Amino acid sequence: MEFGVSSEIVSGALVVSVRGDVDLATASHLDSEILTSWQPPQALIVDASAVPFMDSTGLGVLIKAAERAGELGGTVAIVTTTDRVRKVITITGLDSFIYVARSLPEALRATKFT
Repeated sequence: MEFGVSSEIVSGALVVSVRGDVDLATASHLDSEILTSWQPPQALIVDASAVPFMDSTGLGVLIKAAERAGELGGTVAIVTTTDRVRKVITITGLDSFIYVARSLPEALRATKFT
């Protein structure tokens, strides 16, 4: 699967959609999209439902976003349908800083309070 990243505003939240592996070669593209498009305290949702694999550099991008949300307000959620990605988020404890959803509507509901 070829890597790609795009963003759009959905119900007031910035949804950054990413497809393909998020790893050392691609994580900087995801980070750049988030940095240039996200205006906290706006909610950020990373739609990674088309991401089969995420390594530590991808997790680093999510941690950086969660830290920015903590400093400037806002919330961060990730949508993932891949057990492999969900497991790495859970094992690292990242799920205590960002909401992990199985669908975009679920993530939108979870970030609605912002």
